Amino acid sequence: MAVDAPLFGGGLHSFPRLYMPYQGFYFECHPDDAFADTVTVVTTPYNEFLHILVEQGLVGLSLFLLLCGGFLLRPGEDNRKYAGVLLAFLVFACFSYPGENVALLAVLACCLGAFRGRAALAIVRSRAVRLLPVAVPVLALCLNVGVFVRYRILARIVYASTQEIHVEAFRNEPDALQCLALRYPPLPPDKHKRVLELLAARCPSPNSYCTLAIFCEQNGEIATAEKLYRQAALMVPNQIRANYRLFNLYKNNGQTEAAYAMALRLVRQRVKIENSFTLEAQGEATRYLKRHKHDKPNEIVRQPQIQ
Repeated sequence: MAVDAPLFGGGLHSFPRLYMPYQGFYFECHPDDAFADTVTVVTTPYNEFLHILVEQGLVGLSLFLLLCGGFLLRPGEDNRKYAGVLLAFLVFACFSYPGENVALLAVLACCLGAFRGRAALAIVRSRAVRLLPVAVPVLALCLNVGVFVRYRILARIVYASTQEIHVEAFRNEPDALQCLALRYPPLPPDKHKRVLELLAARCPSPNSYCTLAIFCEQNGEIATAEKLYRQAALMVPNQIRANYRLFNLYKNNGQTEAAYAMALRLVRQRVKIENSFTLEAQGEATRYLKRHKHDKPNEIVRQPQIQ
């Protein structure tokens, strides 16, 4: 990802949108990789420096390192303890994503402000700090009210007239797209498909790809559905849903050889978490193989490739 956009990266908050297709491409090239049994849907890296590099490129990472280095090398006896706090933050950033935590960012800002001299220290030590026990709950209440109002607006959008909904206006709002995708009664087919396409592009995952593929399959777009199912299966190889949907796609459209090959893959697929769905899917594939064992007695049929 960083190699494809080395200077300026993919943009702020672009990691969730970009990573999963890369993960699918990796497992397409390395189907036997050991991580295939444990991998899951990833929305953020567990390394803040890597996060900055991917989203803001070498320019953003260099500026961040120069900023932190300048504070760490700032002379003064009083700055040592603040340098320790900053260093602890940077070490923690190597194994997590503190940039997504508002409280940790506030601590970092106070720490960097304390480097500036006694004026910042006077603010930190002032009586205003005693108001924090009251200010924090008030702020939390305001945030919750804001979230409530936002979802009330989304609810009005969901129940609005289908003629009034401009889908493209919500291309960068995953919550709104999710509400529109689940709308009942549903949107007109063209708008519904566009919502699912935007959701799959904005929040790529096996679930969003399978949802779009199911819509395409129901509307006769078999080749598109097949391609989406394959991409979903590659993203997280230890999830069985995409391969199961692909098996049923072949079976329902009379593609016996392809269905037989996919049934073999389902039976042999290793899943991360076994549940009733995975057991039922593999059981159905096993029964299919038994019914067609005389048609394909001693060979393993290769899966057809999408051109």
